[in-house]
Amino acid sequence: MSDLVFVDGLRVFPPRAKAPDFIKGAMLINRDEMIAWLQAQPDEEIRLDIKAAKPPKTSWYCTVDNWKPDPDHKKGPAF
Repeated sequence: MSDLVFVDGLRVFPPRAKAPDFIKGAMLINRDEMIAWLQAQPDEEIRLDIKAAKPPKTSWYCTVDNWKPDPDHKKGPAF
């Protein structure tokens, strides 16, 4: 597993207890922190993963999805 890259200025929370089923979670953005973090990123687009901590913890968090395809991986036969 690669090193986790956390997003500055972004906090992720599970839905509140009485939230309707279509609410999957909540986010809080600190604009100044996030803008500074985004400006420091080399890519134009950044894919994020929303994750839940392992029990017994209940916190959620967001990390950069830095998966890249393996250039040495041989593709299967073309059909």
